[in-house]
Amino acid sequence: FDIVLNSSILRSPYLLQKEVFLMDDANTKANSENTTIYPADNAAVANNASLKRSKFIDQGKTVTLISDLNCSLFKTGKLLPSNLDVRVALTKNNSGYVLLEAANGNHKIKFLKCYLRVTMMQPSDFCLNLIEQKLLKTPATYICESGKVSFHSLPAGSATITINNLFPQGNLPVMFTFGVQDRTALGDARSKNPYTFIPMQRVQIYLNGKPYFPSALEGKTIQFDWFYNTIGYKTTGECLITPSNYDIHPLVAVDLTADKTSNKHHLNLSNTGEVKLDITLQEEAPEGLILLVYSYYDRIIEINSDRSVRIL
Repeated sequence: FDIVLNSSILRSPYLLQKEVFLMDDANTKANSENTTIYPADNAAVANNASLKRSKFIDQGKTVTLISDLNCSLFKTGKLLPSNLDVRVALTKNNSGYVLLEAANGNHKIKFLKCYLRVTMMQPSDFCLNLIEQKLLKTPATYICESGKVSFHSLPAGSATITINNLFPQGNLPVMFTFGVQDRTALGDARSKNPYTFIPMQRVQIYLNGKPYFPSALEGKTIQFDWFYNTIGYKTTGECLITPSNYDIHPLVAVDLTADKTSNKHHLNLSNTGEVKLDITLQEEAPEGLILLVYSYYDRIIEINSDRSVRIL
């Protein structure tokens, strides 16, 4: 490959120099959507990663994107039964997706090749026979997760926003992640970046009226201040989203796993209930903002001796 795109900052310096270009290294959402790929010589570069990538492509080189399949069944530590028929369907997005050029641009992304890398293990015949005998009696059980995306329109003209009953069915996910986004970034707008978000100034989550955090997450690096102080340090440690790049990736993740401890003051939440969000933005919300919520639900998958798959 000529270039590999990777979103991780935790790469060795050698690989970063020889193989990997970060998707973004802008410090604000506005800079991540700056469509001036080649600024004047005396102008500051808004997104240096985008500039480097564009120069390589202009030289006739290709970009390789390496990613895993977002399917929890493939990510479990438990091996799948042999001779299991698996079909993978890939849906192509629009040809100008995330090119980040002027709204009237007409460039297209062209896929040259697509590879699927699969890791397999070959048990001995004796083990295979044991597995088949057990499958005749009991299906193989896999505990997986099911992801669900939901959108909530945010009212314009106010910096303080409250969303009641985030999960109206009452069944809570084991975890959910949320961020504020421009609605047009999720469409076919060429000048919008769907992977960078609107900064939040203050966040608090409530379950049945009780606060999830001891005090609201507040400030430029809201959840990191809270997390670092809790574990005893604030300025060290590495994370994909860090205080240095929080302005471009302001997301909050909330663990709703049922509390199995005897500690009555433990803040993990139950599996059912009503969730309310209080969010304060850094400025009044313009028209067209939405709350993007990605929820993770537990699910059980059974595979029997006939290789029939049952989702519970």
